[in-house]
Amino acid sequence: HDRTAPLREAFSAFPGVADAPVAHKVCYARSVDGVTVVVLDTSMDRIETMQHEGELGDGQLAWLDATLAATTEPVLIAMHHPPFATGIGFMDEIGLTDRDAFAAVLAKHSHVMRIVCGHVHRVVMDVVSGVPAMIVPGVAHQVEMGLVPHAPANMVMEPPAYGIHIVRDGRTTSHVGYVNDFGGPIEFNDMAANAEPAR
Repeated sequence: HDRTAPLREAFSAFPGVADAPVAHKVCYARSVDGVTVVVLDTSMDRIETMQHEGELGDGQLAWLDATLAATTEPVLIAMHHPPFATGIGFMDEIGLTDRDAFAAVLAKHSHVMRIVCGHVHRVVMDVVSGVPAMIVPGVAHQVEMGLVPHAPANMVMEPPAYGIHIVRDGRTTSHVGYVNDFGGPIEFNDMAANAEPAR
């Protein structure tokens, strides 16, 4: 959980994870069907002391800047901690500490199409230096949408979910899919045929 070594071990067979362009970080870039996917490591490896905030660091920010400058392909950036405040107080307190520096790097490059992240365990969207950014829900519990000041740090058992991101023709479309079995699918025509007549 939010630690570099277990991340590297769990995904060691995935292309790019073994690369080490920045010491002690799992960050890499891969071109996939004309889209450059950039993965950044925001973990600070302090979970034993109950510190859950994230940080990119100077080395990773410099690498990101150089990586974005080296490609003209559309780019999708994936990272754990979101680079924006969510309005959920206790999560923002353990957010990305150098998000302003990240935004400054992004502002220099116009071909980043989407930022996708996690950490907050629910769908939240914002814009960072003109780039749409999306938090995808967790595959376990979700964080309660506590938007009032000093809301308690609660989780809720809303359905687990995942994100699908389609980059095509210079646009990025993002979907959220739910893991639970809700039955179906049911064709719309079947629903209409079985609907009770209006009274």
